[in-house]
Amino acid sequence: MGWLTIVYLASFILGLTFTVGAFLMSGLDRFSRFQTQGRKRKFNSWLNFNASAVLLTWFGAAGFIFRSLKTGEEVTLALAILSGLAGYTIILIYAFRQTEQKDPTATSLTGTVARVSQNNKDGSEIVFYTHGLHMAAPARPVDGGRLIPGTQVVILRQEKGIALVEDLDRFLIRTGAGKWSTTKLKSAGLKDPRS
Repeated sequence: MGWLTIVYLASFILGLTFTVGAFLMSGLDRFSRFQTQGRKRKFNSWLNFNASAVLLTWFGAAGFIFRSLKTGEEVTLALAILSGLAGYTIILIYAFRQTEQKDPTATSLTGTVARVSQNNKDGSEIVFYTHGLHMAAPARPVDGGRLIPGTQVVILRQEKGIALVEDLDRFLIRTGAGKWSTTKLKSAGLKDPRS
């Protein structure tokens, strides 16, 4: 086994270790953090850790494969470099496309179903999912009443960063869709107009 083969194998192992580590860390970050507001993804540079790890992995893998196929050293080195750059380019394109996606906080939340997570003297907080993110926002009832933790609500509009919400059961009854009520109108304290 020549020194170039060892370089290819070491590059592959090191790059693969960094790639798997970055993947696991991004997964832990995504699922362990409770986000109170949407984070806009930032991608400012063509030099990025994930893309560099993929470059190293692809360079090492291609070099080791072509070296095992008894390809000449110069050709193997050229193909390994091209393969590494191809992987790097693919990751950069993906990263740039991810940063161009809409900011989840810039979209309208009207009609989003949420759950009241807490209610205290400072106000209420609701939690909901939007664009694959678990979000939280301050809220107050549109009718001036009190929000009970655990109650499902629907966001009617937003004013100055505060979601104005209505109990989901009341909303469904008011709009004529009472048959879709989730709690059989007990939490809303309303009579079913069908009975």
